[in-house]
Amino acid sequence: RNPHPWIEASRWIFENVPEESSVVSEMWDDRLPDNVVVAGKMQNREIYDLADVNWLSGTEEYDNSEKLEENLSLLAEADYLVLSSNRNYGVIPRLPERYPFSSQYYRLLFEGHLGFDVAYVGSRFPNLFGLYLKPDRQK
Repeated sequence: RNPHPWIEASRWIFENVPEESSVVSEMWDDRLPDNVVVAGKMQNREIYDLADVNWLSGTEEYDNSEKLEENLSLLAEADYLVLSSNRNYGVIPRLPERYPFSSQYYRLLFEGHLGFDVAYVGSRFPNLFGLYLKPDRQK
């Protein structure tokens, strides 16, 4: 059985991201890297400057300029941005009337206009007798 993708991503981060780098994750998702063993030694994520952007400020809160400003400030200082799942970007763009700034952010991010390059992608799909069940991304 293969390790969870977050374990693999955490190992990649410890092997490739310099100490003291600013690593930004998304609130409401799992913060990576997690503490994991790499090359026989336990690695602690506290070697990085960790922060979280918060696009989902609670069930009653819509986008506002204050939230946008705070998140953009964090992103401007970030060396790395970690999206550990589609928990945020899978929902927010479907609610543009509620999250217009956040929806625009994800559109620009995935179009490559925010200064971040894809450095690592990990995934795991369910399988049955060797047949992998991958979601249709063509929607």
